[in-house]
Amino acid sequence: MRRHATKWALGALVTGLLLAPSHGALAHLPNIFEAGELLVIDDPLRSFALYGEFERPDDFFEARMTPATPLAIPVEILVPGRDELVDHRPLFAIVGPGLPVPSAAERALLPRPLPEGAGAIVARYEREDREVIFESFTRRVFWTNGPTAYVVPAGEMRFWVWSPEGTTGKFVLGFGVEEGRQDPGDLLSNWGDYAY
Repeated sequence: MRRHATKWALGALVTGLLLAPSHGALAHLPNIFEAGELLVIDDPLRSFALYGEFERPDDFFEARMTPATPLAIPVEILVPGRDELVDHRPLFAIVGPGLPVPSAAERALLPRPLPEGAGAIVARYEREDREVIFESFTRRVFWTNGPTAYVVPAGEMRFWVWSPEGTTGKFVLGFGVEEGRQDPGDLLSNWGDYAY
């Protein structure tokens, strides 16, 4: 039964992509998020899904964007809904000048000291039970800390992602509103990177 459901889902995905307009399918722009490397987001007005995996407890992920004007963006962190990841709750922070000074408790959660003159927004899990969502691009179930819109000032902003409990496993950092067009061939050829 499961094999038939998987074949059906893959068939539906391929059909949807093939029937999409020739200029591409509308989706969050997926990117592979590597620990220890700075990922530069060129267009902060676009919607992104950054796919990463904590292979070691102290892995650290960082992305940078530089909005030209203040920007309100929804941000959330997703974890694949699998039994082995039930305790995997990575956190993220938005770090940069013009952001609020974090509280002592928030500062204690951060994986490293803030740069000189920077403030931070630290996203924590507000509930013990996590919201469950069905993500339509990958057709998978994820846990989320809940999308929240944050207002960030103009200038260089950093996203930090870390695992405060030292858990390992996959995650997705999703943010932004304006979805971009993706080439269906690119989506299919990189499907293994995105479909957790």
